[in-house]
Amino acid sequence: MSDKVAFERLMEPSSIGRTKTRNRIIKTASGAFYIEPTGNVGERSHAYYETIAKGGVGLLIVESCGVEYPLGVQHSIQIRELLLHLRKANCLGRILMHPEG
Repeated sequence: MSDKVAFERLMEPSSIGRTKTRNRIIKTASGAFYIEPTGNVGERSHAYYETIAKGGVGLLIVESCGVEYPLGVQHSIQIRELLLHLRKANCLGRILMHPEG
């Protein structure tokens, strides 16, 4: 079986519930630790996620964000700005909500 036949559907548009993706490739959440010491999303974070998005990922789940301030916060993220940045690269972005502690 050739690779073309084995992975034929991988690049087809897909959906998870009402969420539509450009293909079936998903980058799951993992800690890149590129968040600035202040807790802000800086150039390094934007470049990292943009590179992944431009690489062809259909759905990118960015690293975790605390859900209860200040007890559960790992770092504060300007998530809307980052997700809009991913959208420009034709990649759907989501965030992992994480209760720390």
